Amino acid sequence: MRKDQGLFLAAGVVLGLVVGLVFGYVLFGGGGTAAPVHQAQAPAPQGGAPGMAGGAGQAGGPPSFDEMRARLAQNPNDVPALVALGDFLLQQQAVPEAISHYERALAGDPGNAQIMGRVAVGYRTAHQPKKALEMAMKMLDAERNDAQAAALAFDIALHGAGDLDAAARALAEFQRRAPSAPVAGQMQADLEGTRKIIQDGKTRLDDFDAQSKAGNFYYDSGQWALSEAAYRRALAVNPLAAGVITDLGFVVYQQGRAPEALQLFERALAANPQQWQAALNAVVIALDTRDTAAARRWLDTLKKTKPDDPNIPNLEKRLAEAGG
Repeated sequence: MRKDQGLFLAAGVVLGLVVGLVFGYVLFGGGGTAAPVHQAQAPAPQGGAPGMAGGAGQAGGPPSFDEMRARLAQNPNDVPALVALGDFLLQQQAVPEAISHYERALAGDPGNAQIMGRVAVGYRTAHQPKKALEMAMKMLDAERNDAQAAALAFDIALHGAGDLDAAARALAEFQRRAPSAPVAGQMQADLEGTRKIIQDGKTRLDDFDAQSKAGNFYYDSGQWALSEAAYRRALAVNPLAAGVITDLGFVVYQQGRAPEALQLFERALAANPQQWQAALNAVVIALDTRDTAAARRWLDTLKKTKPDDPNIPNLEKRLAEAGG
């Protein structure tokens, strides 16, 4: 079972690290990934948009949402306003809208590596690893000296797209740009650790830990069929691993098999009645498939297993709007 499993409801769950990379926060803290979390609770939105490098922010604080909307009403191609609104929307987990604003900004300033980084983060957050990697590598080529750009490209390549060759290239660029940075050693170890996870997944077929980790790797990079196969091998060893069952439910849902996903979430709760992540995922699927009766039942289960879950009010609102 991975330490950061479960929730796919909020597409903004990766913001803590990847947005930090874009806006200049600490690089990699303890070797953890910025991959889509599986069972961890999504962080609450942090409020307004962060200040924008490149002139979008105002002295004394970031621009307001209304201010940027007003600027766009006057000039739909106002690049700083588009980026600032994209930042705000991404933090509010309105990911498709954020991506749209970033893409419009990039169209207005096509050589801007910082905007490319934001687009890449948007795609990463939206679980579109191939697009995220393409944009991250484009950013890497556009910005030849910034170590942060190389670090972001490395993270997206390794933990988002699962492309080890692209990750190795980004790491080499990071080492060139920041030759004395201690974090380079962590990045190298992360890359080698991922290579081992892949190799163990191919050779240690009856090892629960090896198959769980391989499933997690393929999950994070959107390789759903490979993730499913690894999770099923893990469950053949330990069929009561509720976390892996929950992750498998997400994986089969991503492959268009919603009824089977719901059955797996039922199984996860049977294995562990406190597996609230399964209930949360099931609510989302039921709402997406317009099954309001099932959504109500799963939402009631979520309230029993995790009554303080911050997603409950929004789920109640969605259910009411759907007539449930």
